[in-house]
Amino acid sequence: MAMYRKPIVPDTFVIPQELVLSNCILLPLTINISELDYAAVMDMLDENGNTKYPKHTLYQNTVDLGYHQKEFQKRASFTYTILNNSRDECLGCLYMYPCDDMEYDVEIDMWIRNKYSNIEKEVMEKIKEWIKSVWPFEKPKFIF
Repeated sequence: MAMYRKPIVPDTFVIPQELVLSNCILLPLTINISELDYAAVMDMLDENGNTKYPKHTLYQNTVDLGYHQKEFQKRASFTYTILNNSRDECLGCLYMYPCDDMEYDVEIDMWIRNKYSNIEKEVMEKIKEWIKSVWPFEKPKFIF
């Protein structure tokens, strides 16, 4: 996992601390939800129905979340957890990273657990609207 160094938003930009949608809420990803995130990551399946990360541990997941949390604090990248409205289950994640392609200023990706695929398209569209209307990115590259 690469640690980004440069902020991707101006110091004057107020970073959103949540996005409330009708079927979920996005909050900054922190180590405090490691167990919920780990359950969602382990639920991600490949084309054969096997977990994509068979050797991933809760400890390693917590370490990964610590990197995401630190990068968020440094304004170098932004990762949001996607939780159900009662905030007791992780549905997926949203990532905003510096983009290697100079044509864009940020690369945005996300995933939703397989069992919530029925809301994925709506969540994607709402996130795109949010990025375009709230965030200071001129040329976001959506890879979802």
